Amino acid sequence: MNEHMDQTGASHADDTSDGVRTGTAAVVAAVWCEVFGLPQAGPDDDFFALGGHSMLAVRLSARLRTELGLRVPVRTILEHPTPDALARALTEALL
Repeated sequence: MNEHMDQTGASHADDTSDGVRTGTAAVVAAVWCEVFGLPQAGPDDDFFALGGHSMLAVRLSARLRTELGLRVPVRTILEHPTPDALARALTEALL
């Protein structure tokens, strides 16, 4: 498992090899579920296929900022439209 430090010094771990989400990936998945009203988010659940639109992207961005303390531009969400792709992009941004 790889861990990365954010600007506050908090550790954010990547996904583990057994598929259990941890760190940033777990937070993204939880926020994804909240915003879309899902009981759970699959790693490849597509933002657009779930009915995502600009206002949901703004809401997702705001919730991620609250939970992770990171500014997540709507563009980043639209360019990385699955929970795992978005978590990877956010983790890479922390490096």
